[in-house]
Amino acid sequence: MKKRKMNKRNVSMLFLLPSLGLYILVKIIPMIQGLFYSLTNWDGISKDYDFIGLKNFGKAFADGEFFNALLVTFKFVIIVVVVVNVLAIIFAVLLNNAGVLTKILRSTFFLPIIISRVAIAYIWKNIYSYNGLLDYILGAVGLGALKQRWLSDPSLALYSVSLTEIWRILGYHIIIILATLQTIPKNLYEACEIDGGSVFAKFRYITLPLLRPGITASVIMCTIGSLKQFATIKILTDGGPLGATETISLYILDQAFEFNYRGYASALALILFVIILVITVTQNLVLGKKEVEL
Repeated sequence: MKKRKMNKRNVSMLFLLPSLGLYILVKIIPMIQGLFYSLTNWDGISKDYDFIGLKNFGKAFADGEFFNALLVTFKFVIIVVVVVNVLAIIFAVLLNNAGVLTKILRSTFFLPIIISRVAIAYIWKNIYSYNGLLDYILGAVGLGALKQRWLSDPSLALYSVSLTEIWRILGYHIIIILATLQTIPKNLYEACEIDGGSVFAKFRYITLPLLRPGITASVIMCTIGSLKQFATIKILTDGGPLGATETISLYILDQAFEFNYRGYASALALILFVIILVITVTQNLVLGKKEVEL
């Protein structure tokens, strides 16, 4: 009997080998290569390069443009994570009480996440363009004075890009919160009503505490995605104007493919990986402690 179980386990492992091999090929090996190249001055083209140790990392910490990209990235992350999760909680609560319309509205909100990022970026680029859809709507409702250079004004560009990303991913995070919301036992709300609890009391003392596992997952996933954001910003502004929307990902790609500093870009990518790891672990520890178990 024991031998038969061992044979089944071995067969199962054989079925995992193709996936494991593919994962090693496309994930592990490139990571090891990136770590190696971060210690060199490789330009990505020539076969010759020199091992320079930690000089690329020293260059990064003395690079003003890198720190600007870091600051822009953190601003973008804060805007997107806060707005997305606040709206996700609000819409999830409303959808949970929408009855027969829940499935229709849920699909409507989720639709943007399955559309190509490139397509969405070009759509929003047209919306933000001079005399585009947004300016037309403002003019049609008598608010023409509010027309702005949405993507070419350094003080507005980051907020415009953030709005596009919020619109794109909001539905996905609504589904996460809604799924968690539907696991909350109805009898807790009934008990609260019997004790004379108001709608606000039910939300504060039942809904919000029991939503924390979903909120934790939503915040972490939203943070990771925002820290790695590239395609949307690349198409909308290409990091401009004046570096106002240049995130770390854009800066890394510019260093790698525009200036051919592949070794330096590899070092920056490693720094980004460490930043994402530290922030994710910290969020998980802080938010995980506040989760309530039923």
